[in-house]
Amino acid sequence: MLDDHAVGFAPCLRVLPPAGTVPRPPRYLGVAAGRGTGLRELPFAEREVTTCAEHFPQSLLLVDDDATPEKVLEWLGQDGGLAHFACHAETDPADPLSSALVLGGGARLTVRDLLDVRGGPDLVILSACATSVTGRELPDEAVGLPGTLIGAGARGVISAAWPVNDLAAHLLTTDFVDRWAHGTPPAEALRAAQTRLRDLPHTQLAEHLRVLRGPSPASPATAHSPTPSRPFAALADWSAFTYTGHAATASPHTHHRRDRTGGPT
Repeated sequence: MLDDHAVGFAPCLRVLPPAGTVPRPPRYLGVAAGRGTGLRELPFAEREVTTCAEHFPQSLLLVDDDATPEKVLEWLGQDGGLAHFACHAETDPADPLSSALVLGGGARLTVRDLLDVRGGPDLVILSACATSVTGRELPDEAVGLPGTLIGAGARGVISAAWPVNDLAAHLLTTDFVDRWAHGTPPAEALRAAQTRLRDLPHTQLAEHLRVLRGPSPASPATAHSPTPSRPFAALADWSAFTYTGHAATASPHTHHRRDRTGGPT
């Protein structure tokens, strides 16, 4: 279906902001907590947010120990922009208010902490495992990270339904932000980023890795098992992320792409 249609969700109609809301300042918050949390390291988290920050004239990057709940809540209390979290998450279906993003030093930013936020970014990206999970008792209600953020004023939230591969999350979210920053609506931008990741050939992935990791010393040739032609073709690798929110949430500083000849596309 994603080859032909963009898909979005709403936790309930009353939490959606009204259509036609005037776009707000083009701010960016990038939170990367990939090391020092006591959990598995996320080697691509910092590069993920620094790459996305290049699309915004105003950016605040909080990396590892700098990523504190207090700094995040202060930023979220203002209007507009994109808040992007590349980190671990802990979900608690039995007590969804205790579900949390794991920030610097293992500090937790819980759903309960977000209940009093009254700012409202244009978009929140939760590039973390299982951030779409809601409460077990009332799974149809807006109790969870996406619904709580929208209830606090966010116009849309990207979140994951199950654990995600760190490299796959990096490739998908950087592609998504590039499309959204150039004016593509979020559900359509997510659809395009997901299908591109699904169809990404091994040769292009190898080039991405060379750029991310930098030059490495030559090593003796060793035998390897056959490499799949599309490394992220499995459904679990490319389809975890979903969009919750208003269908028309475009970037507030939309500008046209330019092709290689310099003309608008």
